[in-house]
Amino acid sequence: MKHRILVADDEPSVREHLQKALTQAGHLVDLCEDGEDTAQALISHSYTLVILDVLMPHRTGVEVAKTVRASGDDVPIILMTGALHEQIRKSCDDLKRVGWIAKPISPAHVETAINKATNEPN
Repeated sequence: MKHRILVADDEPSVREHLQKALTQAGHLVDLCEDGEDTAQALISHSYTLVILDVLMPHRTGVEVAKTVRASGDDVPIILMTGALHEQIRKSCDDLKRVGWIAKPISPAHVETAINKATNEPN
């Protein structure tokens, strides 16, 4: 199944890499470069999956994820990070339907994370 995915990362190369890989896999992809843009996109559009960088300007991916859950939205979220610190993981323990992927990312790892987050077979 193809998805409408929001990708948020402050690094242009990461956004472009993910957009290319996800589009080639048949997904519709919207891009944001910081947490504030991401929060606005989530208000304006409906997504089947959100991929968030943990460290972004204006709002972190964790803050955005918590805002999404507080609003009652159950959209699957994948958080990306270069270094998954235990403190970051613990701050998300109460969030449901949140997965993790380590940077540097590969298209295969992203597709596996998407399938897991959306409960689809690989």
